[in-house]
Amino acid sequence: MSKVRVWVVSELFYPDEASTGYIMTSIAKSLGEHYEVHVICGPAGYDKLTNEKAEENFSFTIHRLKALNFDKNNIIGRLIRLILLSFGMFFKGLFSISRRDSVLIVTNPAFAIPLFSILKLIKGFNYKILVHDVFPENLISGGVISSKSNILYKILAGCFNWSYQKASQLIVLGRDMKEVMNKKVKSKVDISIVENWADLTAIQPELFLENEIITQNSLENKIVFLFAGNIGRLQGLDFLFEVIKNVKNDVIHFAFIGDGALLPDLKEIVAVNQMQNVTFLGTYPRSKQKMFLNACHFGLVTLDQNMYGLGVPSKSYNIMAAGKPIFSLEIKCQK
Repeated sequence: MSKVRVWVVSELFYPDEASTGYIMTSIAKSLGEHYEVHVICGPAGYDKLTNEKAEENFSFTIHRLKALNFDKNNIIGRLIRLILLSFGMFFKGLFSISRRDSVLIVTNPAFAIPLFSILKLIKGFNYKILVHDVFPENLISGGVISSKSNILYKILAGCFNWSYQKASQLIVLGRDMKEVMNKKVKSKVDISIVENWADLTAIQPELFLENEIITQNSLENKIVFLFAGNIGRLQGLDFLFEVIKNVKNDVIHFAFIGDGALLPDLKEIVAVNQMQNVTFLGTYPRSKQKMFLNACHFGLVTLDQNMYGLGVPSKSYNIMAAGKPIFSLEIKCQK
């Protein structure tokens, strides 16, 4: 008897090391032990640290689509890329997925969600959505749409709410997100909570004073707060820097690892204000998590207050795996 065929759909996938790519690759590996798994994904290279590894060792088949190579930090360019990639995924599914198959799609690229909901009506396959981002609500938090009274928001909300309701099941990352999604689908769809995770074999506590990053940057005598992740607009880091500017205790130091749309702005704030209590450490591959997550006394987690239920700071799991306390801030952003 042949195995059930499962399709995993995600913009980001191996060898990209961004959170969604890592999570979806891990899921595909696990599903591949029990099912015939096929992956529809975008091209490699979203992450600057993308490495070259052989794909033929996987127990699943990767169908990698081409996409325009716009800067991910350029809103217009990324929007065009995601729309074209979503349609590419739709047509790949249209000609490859059968009624007997199952589909697991993550909310990235976002526009693939309504397209695959239409495809589900055409094909009748089992259809589950893994919700990493809630659309279009997170467009308001990101400043792309002004408010819920905006006509564009109302159109998108109607489209995405309908799309979520066509799923056989929604999988969310936490209780707050389940609450938000229940309102969107009017409790018509089964919603399960499956939290993200940390690799406890790869990430373990280490001594602060023996950390390579600490010694190389002469931070042995500092109390270090570390932010490691996407330096984007939804974290409210520009407002956090307004607070950091006023920190007068020379022992307290803030370190930032990662890249994102807001990084140039933050570097300019540091330069203009001659801030000596901030260090930008660049990016590190996922294989170095044990080292860079231990380069601090406190892990720093920030989130725009308008992001309630719209996302989960998955970096929290990795910080806890490194045995570090979490310094968490809800940033009140003025859009």
